[in-house]
Amino acid sequence: MIIAAFILGSISIKSVINRDAVAYMTEISIYINNGNAKYKS
Repeated sequence: MIIAAFILGSISIKSVINRDAVAYMTEISIYINNGNAKYKS
């Protein structure tokens, strides 16, 4: 049971890290796109 809880905990931590990374990359891509739009216009 302890091992199962540890595995579930590590999976949940990884999912949180991945979600934050995706949100961070999305913000960067939006920022880059906005910057390109400003330069084009």
